[in-house]
Amino acid sequence: MLWYVCLTWAALCWFNFMDTPGYSLVGYNNHGNRYWALYPIMSVMACIVSLCFWSLYSHNLVRIEDWPAFIDTTGAVVFAAVSLLVVTIIPNVTTLFAYLGKIQE
Repeated sequence: MLWYVCLTWAALCWFNFMDTPGYSLVGYNNHGNRYWALYPIMSVMACIVSLCFWSLYSHNLVRIEDWPAFIDTTGAVVFAAVSLLVVTIIPNVTTLFAYLGKIQE
């Protein structure tokens, strides 16, 4: 039961910080937005925490030798992890290019 709580917390953590690059881009025109890098860093950290909890859950399935559950969930976990990385990286790179272009002006 604890593992399900950890996975739920990891998903909520990621969903909470998924749009933080969007918050940074909303304040793009504000002068003095010195902390623009904070939001993408929080987003990447939430992604790392989510992936860590998913790997801990997979490790738990191997440790208790629940092979059917491990085999059933492996494909979904890989798909979710790749989706998580793509959805995290694209907004963060967009934010990075937007602010680097602003700094060079």
